Amino acid sequence: MAKDPAYPMYAQDFDMDTADWEIEEVGIYIRLLNYEWINGFIPNDMSRIAKIARVSPRKLQKSWEIISKKFSQTVDHNLQNKRMEVERIKREAYSRSQSISGHKGAAAKWGSIDTNGQTRSQRLKVAREKGRHTREEFQEMVTYFNGLCVKCGDGSHGVFRDHILPIYIGGSDGIDNLQPLCRKCNTGKGRESVDYRPIFCDKHDLKMPGEWLKTSGEMHGESMAFHSHTHSLKDKEKDIPVFPEETMIFYTTKKNRKLKGTNLEKFNVFWETFDLRKGKADAADAWLDILNLDKELYQKILKGAKFESDERKRNGTERPKWAQGWLNGKRWEDELTEGSGNESIYDRLIKESEEADALVQQKRSDA
Repeated sequence: MAKDPAYPMYAQDFDMDTADWEIEEVGIYIRLLNYEWINGFIPNDMSRIAKIARVSPRKLQKSWEIISKKFSQTVDHNLQNKRMEVERIKREAYSRSQSISGHKGAAAKWGSIDTNGQTRSQRLKVAREKGRHTREEFQEMVTYFNGLCVKCGDGSHGVFRDHILPIYIGGSDGIDNLQPLCRKCNTGKGRESVDYRPIFCDKHDLKMPGEWLKTSGEMHGESMAFHSHTHSLKDKEKDIPVFPEETMIFYTTKKNRKLKGTNLEKFNVFWETFDLRKGKADAADAWLDILNLDKELYQKILKGAKFESDERKRNGTERPKWAQGWLNGKRWEDELTEGSGNESIYDRLIKESEEADALVQQKRSDA
């Protein structure tokens, strides 16, 4: 365990104990305490003590009668301050308890990890036996995505290599298993193994280079299926992606519930489509509260989310609806409920907009 660089100084106790001391005696005492904290003891030798205290042997002898009462002789004939050593034991015990708590917290977040005692370099060696990438390949990927994080879209502080399937649970070091993420998204992903590159591509009308998916389809079937399903929808639904039936990850909600499997994949698509990155954990709880989420209802929710996102960007509202409130209020029904006939409000607004544009063009022509 690394040495603790600081020790607790109880100001009131110290002042009370040294209230009638000379300033030089206080200085000597503090220097001896510092030395003991760093080295564990003070040598029981007056000449060495004088050097530690940075005073002459004569001055030390004059003050030693008072200061020596604060130290006791150990079995190996050195000197120690008992209070100092009690505090050392307490600090070490606290440090160990924090370490244990940290390991428990990591296990709760990342799951139980059996690495067979391997170091990171050893795990990386195994990962590179499964697949390797060059610096140029990853830089090409970063450039392709305009230096942006493929999960949140931020690139203001750079992006980092993220192994989609973490190497500690069997992922390779090949380019097919890499994606650029910002530091926040990378460090907060846990055991998540979602490939966000296809999501980014569909959102920005990009075509995913095939070599990046050469083998990741075997490890990340959900990502390959996502990409292929997206383009098999009807023309009017091409902008609404559909995730497949299987996945092996989970997301912990605000109420400490687990959103996982197909439901998590569907929620991730909704979150990307709604496109307002605030209150995700609360939104996940609202998503779990949706009853009878069949394919038809899922499509309605995504259409409504797309409409809400487009309206928000078009109008630039200062107080946008957050996903949690939008889901709890079933706002997709407000925006997509049928009006007169079989025409939805969404379709009617588009039609009215087109008619307004045509009217403006007509007036310009008449003028």
